[in-house]
Amino acid sequence: MSETRTAASETRGRIAIVLLASAAVGAAFTAAWARTKLIHAPMPHIATLPAMEFVGHDGSKISLADFTSHVTVVDFVFTRCTSSCPRLSERMAAARQSLDADVKSGHLRFLSISVDPEHDTPAVLSVFAAKYKADAPAWRFATGPVDDLERVVVQGFRTGLARGAKSAEVGDIVHGEKFIVVDRHGDIRGFLSTETGHDEKALVEEVHRLVVSGE
Repeated sequence: MSETRTAASETRGRIAIVLLASAAVGAAFTAAWARTKLIHAPMPHIATLPAMEFVGHDGSKISLADFTSHVTVVDFVFTRCTSSCPRLSERMAAARQSLDADVKSGHLRFLSISVDPEHDTPAVLSVFAAKYKADAPAWRFATGPVDDLERVVVQGFRTGLARGAKSAEVGDIVHGEKFIVVDRHGDIRGFLSTETGHDEKALVEEVHRLVVSGE
């Protein structure tokens, strides 16, 4: 009888261990599933863009209507910048190439807005755009009146912009370095970083997901 009880006790112990292990695996799976659902949740609607009137490096007019019918990835740069702007333009060019199929489908465009419009005329931006192989209208660099630009950047795109004293060589301008994703209705859907290779991959995935969603 004692041996029988011992065997039964050992069996119950093994069953308990299996059940605990199964519960742990189940909990881990549930947590992973929840993280996946969170990662792939729809991008939020952050703000709606205001009216704007810019000029592209190719001489085209850019208004709020240009943000309809396709997703747009926007960033802010200026040609005299020697710190973050070259990196931003390089990463924008990389994203443009990675998402070439979405661009060719007509459902995705890229827009780089200069925060130094007094210097960055369409002619100056055209030379800068050629350096990064920006292919208008798929990717355009834009400029506009200072007051309108500051209003649109700060109030519209919800991005910081500050101007300090200017030297003879370069404007002392501080601006946001996120890539802003705008949907087909002119709504801001995300502020994405490209600081690392992982962030660049995440940007491409998020933009593609919004493109194919049809939102």
